[in-house]
Amino acid sequence: MALSSKLFRPIVSCGVALAIGVGGYQFFEAQKAQNIEKQRYGTYGQRIAELRGLASGDVCNRAVARELTGLLIACDQTKEAAEALDVAVDNCPFDLGLSELSARLWRKSGYLQRALAISEVMVKERPMMAAGYAVRAGVRFDLGRTRDAIADYRQVFEFQRGNVEAARALTDALESGGNPCEAADVLDQMLARRRPDDAEWLESRSRRLRLAGACPRERVEGGEAIVPFSLDSEVMLVRVRFNNRLDATMVLDTGASAVTLTRDFALRLGLSVDDGEPYYVSTAGGAAVAYRVLIDEVRMGGAKVKRVGAAIVPNMQLGDSIDGLLGNTFLSHFRVKVDSASRHVVLETLD
Repeated sequence: MALSSKLFRPIVSCGVALAIGVGGYQFFEAQKAQNIEKQRYGTYGQRIAELRGLASGDVCNRAVARELTGLLIACDQTKEAAEALDVAVDNCPFDLGLSELSARLWRKSGYLQRALAISEVMVKERPMMAAGYAVRAGVRFDLGRTRDAIADYRQVFEFQRGNVEAARALTDALESGGNPCEAADVLDQMLARRRPDDAEWLESRSRRLRLAGACPRERVEGGEAIVPFSLDSEVMLVRVRFNNRLDATMVLDTGASAVTLTRDFALRLGLSVDDGEPYYVSTAGGAAVAYRVLIDEVRMGGAKVKRVGAAIVPNMQLGDSIDGLLGNTFLSHFRVKVDSASRHVVLETLD
């Protein structure tokens, strides 16, 4: 039965009103969304929208990913920046720079497990580069895994001994972990390589750490130790005594980060790779796995240091008569002078 015109008109009027109401609501919501976007992105909104479109069409475009991430960071949208960057990180060939930025953004946003997962990939893909270890160390420290963080910071410091920030980070971690003497050693080793603007303050901190830890100090009999060296293919060889019982012929190497032992000599000294913590080192023959150990005492002439960090490098080839390298875990405790004319090394205690 046909509806009467009187009944039909109200229905049509209500339909028109409903359509206007829906349209008005949609318009209001659109305006609201635009205002939110404007508040979040300010003048960058249009460019961010353009970059999102480009990124959706080419997720592996690193230039687009970096620009988009940079703009989101500028807008203080850290988590959103990490999410945008992860599209490239998760779906494209490994890129160390993008991965490092992503992990740092997730860490800053408080998503530590995600940051840890990315840093694990960085270490796996680039084990001979400091970046992955540096990020993972910070995340592990945040998670309360201080011992693991120290291991990573040590690896960073191994790669970047002259890097003041690497030295500070390792020093802070060691002090926090209750190892003030090792923390002081790190500062001394860094200072043996370079003199930053705040060198005096760092030296003062080293002294405070040694005092707090009642650390065994180096000793030089008679004010200075004068030790003869011999030359073998322009390499300086010195005699060194370990644990007051075993003598060794060592290359005096101010460029070596640590006292470094061959496997054979380490075994004679009663040390094994099974006793050590593995890490990577750079050698003349390329990258190598080393094992970090602790020696009770190292002495050269009248100069003596107790509790010296050392490394066993199983694949190190120095010749049949050479037992290792005398590096900066010993030498950084002294002021080292080489008298080439008389072929003597002079060691003096630091002030």
